[in-house]
Amino acid sequence: MLTLQSIHRKHIMRNLIYLLATGWCLWGMASCGSQTQPTGQADFGMEIPLKHTVRNSDIFASYPEGFFRLDSVLVVLSPRIGDNFGRLISLKTFQEIGKFGAKGKGPTEVIWTFPFAYTGSDSTFMAYDLPSRSVISYTLVERGDSLTMRAHDKQRVDQGDVPLQNNTKLCRIGDDHYMGQCFHAQDHFFSLLDKDFKQIGYFGNSPIPESITNAGDRLQGCMNAGYGISIFTPYELPYIGCYAMQDGKPVKLWEDDFAEKIYRVNNGVFSHDKDRGRGTTLYTAISPRYIYVLWNDETVLQYYERSHKGGQPGGKVVFIYDHTGNRIARLNLDEEIYLITVSEDERTLYGLTGSEYALVTFDLPETYPAIK
Repeated sequence: MLTLQSIHRKHIMRNLIYLLATGWCLWGMASCGSQTQPTGQADFGMEIPLKHTVRNSDIFASYPEGFFRLDSVLVVLSPRIGDNFGRLISLKTFQEIGKFGAKGKGPTEVIWTFPFAYTGSDSTFMAYDLPSRSVISYTLVERGDSLTMRAHDKQRVDQGDVPLQNNTKLCRIGDDHYMGQCFHAQDHFFSLLDKDFKQIGYFGNSPIPESITNAGDRLQGCMNAGYGISIFTPYELPYIGCYAMQDGKPVKLWEDDFAEKIYRVNNGVFSHDKDRGRGTTLYTAISPRYIYVLWNDETVLQYYERSHKGGQPGGKVVFIYDHTGNRIARLNLDEEIYLITVSEDERTLYGLTGSEYALVTFDLPETYPAIK
């Protein structure tokens, strides 16, 4: 019998947090009841087809797992390759102009990093090193004719009062706080940490109304922040939640189901409907006005079959929201990608393909039909 662990084997390899999972439940059970939750909201307007242009056909020889824009460069991370796991790609020439990253347990070394946005003005980003439960900062610096990232300020992350429910990813929320995926309880989905990474509380509700015992396995997802907002999108559910700090407290600004939720809960255990369930969220990006969600639109079974054959399923659908939660557009790409980021002027979508690890770009519209 197939399990969702096998379905997401390639996805798990790209995300160390899935290695914390204690197991996956079986496919559908005869006694399970299907939970279908239609959106009941307006669609994303006219679908917009986009064609890609190949900019660099040789980024990495191993899965890139982090991808974002920082000043005049694209940062690509692939922790599995050892030292120099970070590469800097010029936004002008699309060629590599620097590398960085040391593997290890030293004060400027990491074991396996997950980057998250830092909204300062000093060309800095932060990464959460899950195995050591610590955060490390990287600052862009010049080194002769090339660039590199200087590692500094490694800090241990407080795990709070429930050590077995560690934060599996971190994200900024506001200027002086961070949020972590901790799955503490149904209405305490995230942990809240102060500027020194000390846990000071919990907040946020689960993307589903049912209380489940395998939330730490099933509800892992993408976290992103920028321009005053923070977002969370589960990998296995078509859902997005948007948060911000208001009057010193974390507040959910809005949430939405961008496709139909189809899943099963039996005796507190979450599973998919193998025949009807579809869709996987792969990555997200935030620009000055919009939020972008990269989605694989296949059924769970189709996703499994491609993963089982050794492929790296990507996505051809990008849903766009504005920062207040309005649905703006659905982009249909002509090439599968599995990581995305967006230019500051919101005219270029950058992506990495899942088969050849090529850097590609898509020209974005100046305006979208839904908001003319």
